[in-house]
Amino acid sequence: FLYLYQEGIMINMMILITRIADPISLAVLTICLFVYLIIKKEKISASIVAFSTILAISSEWVLKMGFGRTRPMAGIISVTGYSFPSAHATLSLLFFSLVIYSFKDEIVGRFYKGAFILGNILLIVLIGMSRVYLNVHYFSDVIGGFALGLFWLSLSILTFDIIINKKHKKANFGKA
Repeated sequence: FLYLYQEGIMINMMILITRIADPISLAVLTICLFVYLIIKKEKISASIVAFSTILAISSEWVLKMGFGRTRPMAGIISVTGYSFPSAHATLSLLFFSLVIYSFKDEIVGRFYKGAFILGNILLIVLIGMSRVYLNVHYFSDVIGGFALGLFWLSLSILTFDIIINKKHKKANFGKA
């Protein structure tokens, strides 16, 4: 379906969207998010960002090497390396979900909070679509990347939630 609409302006829009999730762009944005959280003294959130990002990058690389799946032929942009899972999908889902997780409570008003969350989710989906549209990934590569990003996001948040709850219980033990 996407291949039917591969035209000049759409191609340029998809290239722009896919560049948002380039490794260097997301590395800079992730470092900025990490530093911002440290400055705000939100050490747990900063730890979740660091922990999940390092694990996602590492596991994505290991899976790419393990599967060794070649990319589709004749991509619109030049990309090297293996195809499955999509690093763009993995890291965009992880990063923009962490942005939602980190800032959702700071946004006042249902409309603005909903728009913020929806905008980030839309960006994740568009980045995934851009990889298929530009013919540098199969749809299954993108779904695999989203699943991997969601796995590390969920595991990181749950792990730190358990750590926080254990410390909280320990600190309140015997009080009442």
